[in-house]
Amino acid sequence: MVTPKSLNKPVLLSDVDGTLSKGFYILKFPEFLAKRGLFDKRELENLHKIINKYKKGLINYETAGIEIVLTYGRGARGQKLDDYINLGFDYIKQNPHELFSFTVDLIEMFKDNGYTIIIASGSPLEIIGPFGISIGADVSYGTKYVLDSQEIFTGEVQLNLIEHEKKKLAETFSIEHNSDIPRSIGFGDSYTDVQFMEYFGNSVAILPEPILREIALKNNWLICDSEDSVLKEVRAFMNFN
Repeated sequence: MVTPKSLNKPVLLSDVDGTLSKGFYILKFPEFLAKRGLFDKRELENLHKIINKYKKGLINYETAGIEIVLTYGRGARGQKLDDYINLGFDYIKQNPHELFSFTVDLIEMFKDNGYTIIIASGSPLEIIGPFGISIGADVSYGTKYVLDSQEIFTGEVQLNLIEHEKKKLAETFSIEHNSDIPRSIGFGDSYTDVQFMEYFGNSVAILPEPILREIALKNNWLICDSEDSVLKEVRAFMNFN
């Protein structure tokens, strides 16, 4: 008879932009960098053009996301990774108002109940890493860009988390750590989060876009429409004390 391995800790996997943070770091951080001469201002203008095209309905969310990731890479070309990481910490420290009011307490609540905290974002790892540390996340995943031998950005994308990679990360981490999937949970705010949210036994749609709202209703997921009530609603949903 084979005795199954005991399950390790459950996982909380959360999106960042629009879910734990009010800002979209892949747009905000380049502005911060450009003011310091560390991001190509022409590519910064292109980022804003992509957003305007999306807002006007000229391109869909996924196309906009891919174009933004590629444009950020071009804007960062020739810059040092260490400079970006250091400025990532500076940005997070200078902009605490971009956190939702519930974010830190929500993460702390799940950690107190034995969860491993993972955040995953299409925004660059050099800003998502510092964000994760600031809120107490155990693991942070973000879009990664190719570096040369001197750790300088080449402008190419290594891992694009906007393109449905979050589910793969969830699966890989859960298998490697034998995570307790039925007790694990996913947090998201948009359609691009659906794949990893469906992977877990529970999911929460936080301030969701209309398409995610429809999917959440069909799946009986918790839907949180008010920033002020997220903590209370999630605590009740999870049966935490």
